[in-house]
Amino acid sequence: MRLAGPPRSVPTLSVDASDGVALAYRVFGGADADPDLRPVVLVHGFASSGETTWGLTGWIARMLESSRAVVVPDLRGHGASGKPREAAAYTPERLGRDLLAVADAAGAEEVDLVGYSLGTRVISAFAALAPERIGRIVFGGAGERPMFDTWDGAAARAVLAGEAASADPLVQQLLVPALAAGADARVLASVIEGMAAAPLGVPDGIPLCMVVGAADPVPVGARGLAERWGAEFLELPGRDHVSTVRASAFQRAAIAFLDPGPAD
Repeated sequence: MRLAGPPRSVPTLSVDASDGVALAYRVFGGADADPDLRPVVLVHGFASSGETTWGLTGWIARMLESSRAVVVPDLRGHGASGKPREAAAYTPERLGRDLLAVADAAGAEEVDLVGYSLGTRVISAFAALAPERIGRIVFGGAGERPMFDTWDGAAARAVLAGEAASADPLVQQLLVPALAAGADARVLASVIEGMAAAPLGVPDGIPLCMVVGAADPVPVGARGLAERWGAEFLELPGRDHVSTVRASAFQRAAIAFLDPGPAD
């Protein structure tokens, strides 16, 4: 099958969260989508954006081949969305409600979701609020421990404060490029504080697929979680936290899982 080219440019839309924060999102393929298929919401990770995590890696183009609408939000504190600087603005419930506001604004009554890293925690919060709105979920790069517990926290704080460089690979891979691109260090610190204890979970009855990189230190215990939850599980050899999301095997697995056939 010939792969689709890069998705055509679509406007960035905005909806206000319940606390007034502007939430940016884009909708791809809406006019051409099969109305019998649920839209897919792609939820990016920490210190990233919808375009960086899903556009530049080819995810949006691949998803459009499945004849679905694709909704791509920027989480608050990231991309084109509003960036409050207080940690209280980044609780799991707030970000979960943000995702619900985007789904409502996009006219998506029921959705499938793919989340990577921090995005999995946001999807978990959304699922706790509105499980009836969800068909299937794919989690990537997440495990039992809160994401920020897998970092060198002191090193991350030092980098954000501009006090020191860090030898922690995750800090180097995620924080340093974001700061170099102009991210607000105080905002990122607030995201870390607000989402530090965000749980990972899915209500019973929602089919789940979990994908991790074998060289990724973040998804500790993911295989055990998948077994306990009855989820599908895929481990990608040699992939770390950054390279996992780019893997075509991850994309293929997600698309296959989200499109199981007429029995779903």
